Amino acid sequence: MITPLKNTSTCCFLKLALFVLFISILPLFVSCSPDTLDVVATENQTTTSHLILFTRNVAMENDLFERVNQYRISLGKAPLERNTDADNQASEHTIYMVEKNNINHDFLQQRTAFFLNLGFVSLKENVASGYTNAQTLLDAWLQSESHRFAIEADGVATGISVLKNEAGIQFITQIYLK
Repeated sequence: MITPLKNTSTCCFLKLALFVLFISILPLFVSCSPDTLDVVATENQTTTSHLILFTRNVAMENDLFERVNQYRISLGKAPLERNTDADNQASEHTIYMVEKNNINHDFLQQRTAFFLNLGFVSLKENVASGYTNAQTLLDAWLQSESHRFAIEADGVATGISVLKNEAGIQFITQIYLK
């Protein structure tokens, strides 16, 4: 049989143990700083420091697509089909050029490998910046042997991206797939 004295000391011991446990885990639930505000501020600071604004010029993309196909048809070549994957890859590369503020063919091997894995056999790419309309751009590309070759090649699909940076300069990528 348990005596009342032992029961009282056990009860006090349990109360003390629960109190110590409560005090020891309390900091896990209570904080002096508003964590959610710090996280938001950090995310905003990170986003703002890497934010590059650009505007997509869909009208020029479509105009360039039509003009390239009109030119190809005038040569007796088949028109190119618009390809969503090619549009996406062109867009990713154009964003990269806007961020770098120069035209380039960086990571062309990766884009080529991507399309080879989709079953295409070759990729050609034209890039430019500073052009404000599709006809002027196409005329310039046709004056360059390597750009003209890409346009006139036996391709089947294309992807186009035209993005304007904050300064109003347009960067263009057109991918040609066979």
